[in-house]
Amino acid sequence: MQGSGWINLADDPTPVALHAGDCYLLPRGSAFTLRDRLDSPTQNFENVLSQIEGRTLRYGAAADHQIGSALRALHEQSAHAWTIEALASTVNMSRSAFALRFKSLIGEAPMEYLTRCRIQKASRLLHESDLTISQIADSVGYESETSFNKAFKRRIGVPPGRFREQRTVRNA
Repeated sequence: MQGSGWINLADDPTPVALHAGDCYLLPRGSAFTLRDRLDSPTQNFENVLSQIEGRTLRYGAAADHQIGSALRALHEQSAHAWTIEALASTVNMSRSAFALRFKSLIGEAPMEYLTRCRIQKASRLLHESDLTISQIADSVGYESETSFNKAFKRRIGVPPGRFREQRTVRNA
């Protein structure tokens, strides 16, 4: 999958977030719908399949050539010191036009999206790896452990060390 969106299974009304690189096996014969943002209308999966290019499903923002390219750059180089200007430049757009189109298609500003992606990646690393918090901070694009701790706590509600401890205790 490229881009991001939400999936709803017919037997479960709770939407599940989908992100670039996610892979899901869906049960045959089950009805499900997709949407690019929680506030957008759902689309039947069969209709979305008709939009497949080659072997890649491009849906929602990923179907927009310029914003899709920016999303790929963000996900492939999430640790890069991105600015709105740099992202806009990579897709040959002005800063203001890029920021407006990104927000209208994604539902959040480019830097908010990047922060969310970095924190999600860090959450996975805290849960699945033995990397130190400093190593994780560096690998997801924070210049210091202190700035990473602040951003993580702001998004998740607890510092990364406590998050890792809570996950470890739950899995024990």
